[in-house]
Amino acid sequence: MIDINIRTVNFRGQEVTVYEDQRLRDDRLPHLYYYEMRHPDNDLSIPATVERFVLVNFWGTLISTEPLDFQKDPASGLDEYIDLSEEESELFAGVEQ
Repeated sequence: MIDINIRTVNFRGQEVTVYEDQRLRDDRLPHLYYYEMRHPDNDLSIPATVERFVLVNFWGTLISTEPLDFQKDPASGLDEYIDLSEEESELFAGVEQ
């Protein structure tokens, strides 16, 4: 049996659902927003950023009912990622505070 770790948390004022270690690419619902989370090179257990797509260091999938505000790359002006604070990383990873 596959163990899937799912949790719902309040992230920056909105309730989001996180699927740890799961890429949700099929059967996406059109009224939801799907993002991927990246872990740092030195710690596989917590996410460090939220991004539109993660190829390397994938940590999990985040689903929200509203779009998230991404930081813009000053050079390109494109949406890049959301840097997570230590508290936010621990919240997503289910670490007791």
